[in-house]
Amino acid sequence: EAKTTHSYDYHIIIASLSSKEDAERYCREWDKDSNELKIIESAKMFRIALESFDSKEKAINKMEKLRQSDAKFENAWVFCNQ
Repeated sequence: EAKTTHSYDYHIIIASLSSKEDAERYCREWDKDSNELKIIESAKMFRIALESFDSKEKAINKMEKLRQSDAKFENAWVFCNQ
């Protein structure tokens, strides 16, 4: 089951869903060989985080690399949870 976490302030978001059930289903259907996804609840939305970082710069750098490496990440964005 996906974890709900807030251990870092900057997160690479790959999906935003309106219900926790949809967020959990998205995480279950995600490629099992990849990173473990995290669910971050914010403003009545459930955001799916691929990775989290302690600095905005690190998060943006990784997001840009992901966008360039795979079309499924072309809409990824950085969310600041502060």
